[in-house]
Amino acid sequence: FSVIEKFLAGARSIDQHFHSAPFESNIPVLLGLLSVWNVSFLGYPARAILPYTQALEKLAPHIQQVSMESNGK
Repeated sequence: FSVIEKFLAGARSIDQHFHSAPFESNIPVLLGLLSVWNVSFLGYPARAILPYTQALEKLAPHIQQVSMESNGK
């Protein structure tokens, strides 16, 4: 289960970063702002998720499904 423990440690790390980092260097905040910028100002309605290994082949469809569910589609 070391892979799961590493995954959870990474999630914990980014959660702590989100809650403690200043706004101007907060990675999740900056990524959210970039997404708003790309959609609202540049007119890019989609984003590319490119898995770099075969083990992540189902990641992009999963993220698409979660995104659609969170938007009520």
